[in-house]
Amino acid sequence: MADLTDWLNNIPELDGARCVEVGHDVFFPGQGENDLVRQARAICAQCPAAAACLAHYINETDGIYAGTTGRQRAAMRRHTRKEQTSGRY
Repeated sequence: MADLTDWLNNIPELDGARCVEVGHDVFFPGQGENDLVRQARAICAQCPAAAACLAHYINETDGIYAGTTGRQRAAMRRHTRKEQTSGRY
């Protein structure tokens, strides 16, 4: 896998992202690796690019992006679709 710095350099909105300061594995924990999830969320909580990260990676099913898991992002997508179909924004 490419270095996170190289990967994020292609996304100008994510300049200054804190994830480049730590290993890639932190953001892709395995099943039951709750310590890594907590560590990733703590990093994301201090990241100036978190909102742009979530907007860019909302459709990703794996990994921690902007402090959210794939399940949480799926719930956000469902919620957004539900609001859009009900006519409420």
